[in-house]
Amino acid sequence: MKSCEKGRSMIEMLGVLAIVGVLSVGGIKGYSRAMTKLKADKVISQMNETVLNIRTLFINEKDYSGISARLLINVNAIPTTMYDPSNTASSITLKNALGGEILIFASQDLTGSSKAFEVYATGLDRDTCTAMAVLDWGISTQGALEAMYVGTGDVTTPLLVDIHTPTDSIPENGIFTPGMHDNSLPIRVTMAQDLCACPSTNTCVLGLKYT
Repeated sequence: MKSCEKGRSMIEMLGVLAIVGVLSVGGIKGYSRAMTKLKADKVISQMNETVLNIRTLFINEKDYSGISARLLINVNAIPTTMYDPSNTASSITLKNALGGEILIFASQDLTGSSKAFEVYATGLDRDTCTAMAVLDWGISTQGALEAMYVGTGDVTTPLLVDIHTPTDSIPENGIFTPGMHDNSLPIRVTMAQDLCACPSTNTCVLGLKYT
């Protein structure tokens, strides 16, 4: 008796493999995008948490002159996912979810006193930088956010020390302030995209100054 069953042809098998390949590539790309979005959200969360913990820790202090990453770590104001717990050095690097750094500096208010602080996220990709640049970051909180910096490159010193009032905004240099002026915070998406045009992958920077 002859069997009525027929095997699949080579062409059919190649077609099936092609479909599986396309679906696999699509799935990998989708997973990659989801992971990138997750890391971007994590960086935003890390910045928010750092700012909140600094303001809480220094609420009864007269200024921020003693601020440092090590101080925040010593009082458990920084999650262990942002640094190497085995590092006991006085100077320590805080890492963000994208592999860049979270930098903290004491800064100056209008009187020249260290009554302000600056927090920077480095090593950002363009999409994350853009997403962060258009956020509120506490503009609605009276006397909180004083300025924002958006740009590229290394940050070794605070960049917003001399920025105190809405008139100090310098959009062409990536420096923005709250207020009623044309380029007040939060900035427009198109402007954020231009400022976050990193010359190479993950070289964008966003900094915030609070009083």
